[in-house]
Amino acid sequence: MGRRISQLRKNLGYSQEGLAEVASVSAAFLAHLEVGSRQCSLTVLARLAQALEVAPWQLLAEDKASAESPTPPTPAQLVRQIAQDAKDLDEADLQLVSGLVQRLKLGPGPRRRANRQG
Repeated sequence: MGRRISQLRKNLGYSQEGLAEVASVSAAFLAHLEVGSRQCSLTVLARLAQALEVAPWQLLAEDKASAESPTPPTPAQLVRQIAQDAKDLDEADLQLVSGLVQRLKLGPGPRRRANRQG
């Protein structure tokens, strides 16, 4: 993931400091991510993906071709990827993922319905 972040950052003309500012992380943390010595939370992953103008799954794709593909992964591929990624999460992030999945299983809430209308 770190090499992909670095490559996308450079393609968009960001310095590490510039991307760090846009994604609300420290430049030192971003540098660690890019070399693979740190991992990030789902929240940070989402902020980085937004700043890099890609979907979060594109940062996690295993190779460059799949990251650049406009076709998203299948549900089965997503489940496998989530299970693989979850192995490295701490307890707080695992609880966040679990809560998110439970919330999604309940269907759209008032906030999600409101966002669709406007």
